[in-house]
Amino acid sequence: MKTMSLIIKLLILTVLLFFALKNTHVVPFYWASEHSVQYPLIVFLLIAFATGALLGVLAMFGREWRLRSKMRSMQRTHKKQEQATEKRLQEEIAQLENQISAENTHE
Repeated sequence: MKTMSLIIKLLILTVLLFFALKNTHVVPFYWASEHSVQYPLIVFLLIAFATGALLGVLAMFGREWRLRSKMRSMQRTHKKQEQATEKRLQEEIAQLENQISAENTHE
């Protein structure tokens, strides 16, 4: 799995490097009616890529938070059930021990 992740990362890096080498001409970016900035096209492509990656991470963060919350809730429920089962088993053991001792006293 780590190898596959490394391959994907290298592939993305290669594609970005390819775009960087092919898109070096300067383009204007108009962000207000009279204001603009001029940078190589790759700068804008990298900003768009980084923005998309950040939005993807933020989208996954909400799901991960919900899943972790659900997992903690399930762990608490499991612990309570485990404690109740342990208590019930101890009570049954005590009853059986009492029955055995009562039978031994009758003999």
